[in-house]
Amino acid sequence: MIDPTSFCIQLKPVVDDEYVWTGELEVNIVTDKYNPLDKDSYVHMMHLTELVACSVAYMEQNPELIEKIEEFIDTPEYEETFSKGSKLEVESVEGNVVQLSFGSRTKGNA
Repeated sequence: MIDPTSFCIQLKPVVDDEYVWTGELEVNIVTDKYNPLDKDSYVHMMHLTELVACSVAYMEQNPELIEKIEEFIDTPEYEETFSKGSKLEVESVEGNVVQLSFGSRTKGNA
């Protein structure tokens, strides 16, 4: 069961009759119809989700972004954050600025 406050990005591959991915992709944003977030929080989370979801199409038009993201995946910061169960958290929302915490020990003060 998905938390009703969640915003999910669904990557649905287009497949042929033998279930081989054709290279095409459908990107969907999924959230609970009755998401309990207040209006401002919902709008900010939807905006963040749209940014992440549109990155797929943006990477197709800007392949250099793929290289930069792949380089980031190989950094200790990424591995520390995502391979050891650290959570990505929203620290604050101010206007259209969302400050995220990647669970670093130094809290950006290294």
